[in-house]
Amino acid sequence: MLIDKLNGVSDFTFNDIVETVSADQIKTTHFLQTFPILQSESKNDPLHQVELAQKIKEMRDYIDSLSPDQKAAAQSEDTLVNIAYFARIIAMAHPGWDHFDTNPFQRAVEDLYREQKQLRQTEQVKGRKLLEEFFRITATTIPDNHLTVKTRDGQFPLEKGIKKTLESWKDPKIRHDKGTVGQNMAFRLTEVGDILALEYLAGDQKRPTLVAERTIGGEKTGIIAFPNSTVCWGGKTQMQEIKALRRIVDTFKKYQSSWKNVIIDVRNNGGGDGFPIREIAETLYGNKVPYCLNTQKRNTVESQMRLLFSGKEEDYIGPALSFKGEKKGLYILVDKEVASSAESIVPMLKHYPGVLFIGENTCGCCQYGAIRPIALPNGGQVNVGSVFRSYEDGMVECIGHAPDINCSGRDAFRETINLIGNRGIRSMSAYRDNTK
Repeated sequence: MLIDKLNGVSDFTFNDIVETVSADQIKTTHFLQTFPILQSESKNDPLHQVELAQKIKEMRDYIDSLSPDQKAAAQSEDTLVNIAYFARIIAMAHPGWDHFDTNPFQRAVEDLYREQKQLRQTEQVKGRKLLEEFFRITATTIPDNHLTVKTRDGQFPLEKGIKKTLESWKDPKIRHDKGTVGQNMAFRLTEVGDILALEYLAGDQKRPTLVAERTIGGEKTGIIAFPNSTVCWGGKTQMQEIKALRRIVDTFKKYQSSWKNVIIDVRNNGGGDGFPIREIAETLYGNKVPYCLNTQKRNTVESQMRLLFSGKEEDYIGPALSFKGEKKGLYILVDKEVASSAESIVPMLKHYPGVLFIGENTCGCCQYGAIRPIALPNGGQVNVGSVFRSYEDGMVECIGHAPDINCSGRDAFRETINLIGNRGIRSMSAYRDNTK
């Protein structure tokens, strides 16, 4: 009956398309394409050798059980097969499937399938062009800033850059805007005062982080700047990046007790490894800080098969705990580019007494987190979250967390300098109350 529908005997639906492939087929394709990558990259990750060895063995045993025909079918360039894979991956693995209107996505998939089915195979869209169509569908129907479709080597399948491409698509749901409240202080070394630590992740001058201190309004103020905290897990620079971030955090811990004020600058930070921000937040707060209020995961083969580590969650999940730190003037600089793990600084420190978030709305790229790729038969991959996170601020995806002081179009650091210099730490609570 289903074959008759898909052959055009009667109308077919999104669910009909999804059912043309199985969870086992998704798993087979994913394991075949991921196994050699994981095997190659595991030697660069000494921190997870046991877990990686277990996952590699699981994949090897599964692949060894496959027949030649199963392996061949799992690496098909067939357009309709890849559309069905794409549809099933989103429907069965996306952690927010029950949290947004899925009808636009389903209709777009049906339209693409119907359009391609009417063409000869030689005329059907394939390769990077097909991947671009998949990305267009997700970007214009699903409000998920983390969700992307990429090539086998992790590149966007776009002829133009992502910004120009998004502008060319009608009413995209995702947002990746440039910040308008100034550049991160890690790039403005002459303005930060005395530099206590300066690290370039993987030696790249475009990826600096720093700790500095400067006297403002007669008070010693610490500045921690994180425009980037990405660790290339499995890459050759992984341990170098972790050690650099560790030196930044350790320097902060060494000097922070002498500071009256602390400025944390995460402007331009699109995410990365979460441990630096978490440790700094916990040091200031004197207690565990929440990554979010709650998390939910999908219990499907498509979602579970790609999880590498099933260990204990490092971050605290739940409502804010009591403040046990030493109260300082705390100023956190944010912009439209602050996303993912960097955006977690909002729920982590929003209950710090008198804290001020200064800048503009964050990106809103956090609700559907823990991104893991799922392979397509044609070599592409769908990068989709594995967990749904809930926040005190409700649904923030593609919206962002609002700052306490919005200085859009003005430099957030200079605004903060003026606040500290003109008002002093004692008047900050009153000032915040007046800005609500």
